[in-house]
Amino acid sequence: MCFSPVEIFILIDIRVIEELTPSPIDFLGDKVFIFTYGEEPSCLYIENPEIAESFKSFFETMWRIAKR
Repeated sequence: MCFSPVEIFILIDIRVIEELTPSPIDFLGDKVFIFTYGEEPSCLYIENPEIAESFKSFFETMWRIAKR
């Protein structure tokens, strides 16, 4: 199955909370990645089910209050 760029963006829901954190946080399964893009970019990688679940819960809370 192939999607055009327009079809892909239709499937994306983006929300914004201004000034919450300067560092992007991503999680995948039991893994959490915290990035910084300052003068010396870096990434903190954590593989822990409890910490990942905590970040997922935090994300769900922020998602509910974020602006579309």
